[in-house]
Amino acid sequence: MADEPDMEAPVTRRELREELARLPTREDLAKHPTREELREELREQLASYPTRTELHESLGIWAAEMERRISAEMARQFGAYDERMRDYTRALLEPHDGVPERVSKLEELEPRVERLEAKVFAPKRRRRVAKRR
Repeated sequence: MADEPDMEAPVTRRELREELARLPTREDLAKHPTREELREELREQLASYPTRTELHESLGIWAAEMERRISAEMARQFGAYDERMRDYTRALLEPHDGVPERVSKLEELEPRVERLEAKVFAPKRRRRVAKRR
C-alpha cells in the first residue's frame, strides 16, 4: 500500500519534526476535558433521564391503563354484538311466536274434522239397479 511508511529508508530530523508538529502537544491536550470530567458531565446529563425502575413503573402504569381501555372497548363491542344477535334471533323466531296456541286450536279441531270427513268421504251406497224384464 502507498500509505504504509517505508521502514528501511532513514528519516531525517526535519521530517521527524514535521511529523511530530502535526500531533497535539500537552498544551493542546490540556484544553480538552479529562476522562473524569467527561464522566462527570455524562453522569449529570444522564441524571435527567429516568432509571430502569422508573421506566418499569411508568410502563406498568401505562400497560394497566391500556388494558383497562381495551377491556372497556371489548365489553362495549361485545354488548353491541350481543344485542344485535338477540334482535336477529327474535326476528328469526317471530313467525313461531304463536305456534303453541295454533297447535292447541288444531287439536281442538280434530273431532270436528273427523265428523266432516265421515260425511264427505263416507263410502257410497250401492244403488240397486232395477232389472228390466
